[in-house]
Amino acid sequence: MVSKGGGVKPVLVNHYEKVTDRLLTSEAADNGDRLLTKVRVADVLNVDHLTGRLKGYALSAHFDFLMVEAETSIPRFAVELDGAQHWNDARQRERDRMKDALCEGAGLPLARITSDFTHRRGRWRVLSYLVDAFYMSEGFYAAQQAGHVPWDEPFMIESVIVQDDDGRSSFYAFDTDAIDRLWAHYNARRLPTALPDTWTTAVKANGMVQAHAYVAVAENRYLVARVRVRDFRFQGISPGQIASQLVVAEVGDLAERWLSGEAVACDRRELMKVMGEVQQAIDAGGFLSSFTSGGSLVPGGPLPLDATIQMRRLA
Repeated sequence: MVSKGGGVKPVLVNHYEKVTDRLLTSEAADNGDRLLTKVRVADVLNVDHLTGRLKGYALSAHFDFLMVEAETSIPRFAVELDGAQHWNDARQRERDRMKDALCEGAGLPLARITSDFTHRRGRWRVLSYLVDAFYMSEGFYAAQQAGHVPWDEPFMIESVIVQDDDGRSSFYAFDTDAIDRLWAHYNARRLPTALPDTWTTAVKANGMVQAHAYVAVAENRYLVARVRVRDFRFQGISPGQIASQLVVAEVGDLAERWLSGEAVACDRRELMKVMGEVQQAIDAGGFLSSFTSGGSLVPGGPLPLDATIQMRRLA
């Protein structure tokens, strides 16, 4: 028996590492795989051909979590749990870029998550949803290779139809319930617009993908939401897909609070600040996707034409 006062240290050192470990261990059991923690990058990827700083980094770095096939130990994907320093610490960002490049070069899917991914959003925890996307895409691509699915059909997790506990069918997405509620309020004339405008952009300087959404609910009153996630290259889902789903879900929650009498709406001046932030990311080459209904700002008065036209033109 090892003494608690000896020279060993716990492998998982904080609450969110432990929660992430439990969630990924459950996913591994459900899919016949095995989860490893704190595995050296050089034990997973071939680094013999590397030189200089990149090789030195590869020999010293590790993966927070690594999913492998249970029988063969062949890596499936890796997960990095990024803390606050990964957003704005220049040295940490450089290390992140090296690890991203190593994984991309080796073809290993790498998901970068924050502690928010361990939280539940509607029916799913964000991390579990992300991992489900990986395994669903594996089945989809196998079906394509077998000729059961057209070779040119893309995998879109939002197009997967699932049933809830009451037997109702819906799309497999975080924003499905919010969209249903927003449409119901619009049809009942409780809201002047059914769906928000959404813009998804990347900010390369700090490895961020962000989604903004806004919709008018009254004269000079807007519901505005913003979601930030880490940028990463995974299989089955992108950070932009996750952010755009979560931001619409957030608008749905804000709408419920607005209709219950809470002062959660902002004025046009605050809206323009948000639109300026989106425009800045677009001008820097970070445009990823958008959805604009054409009427989400009309009830609030005159459209902020310059920003809106510029963003739609660049989209």
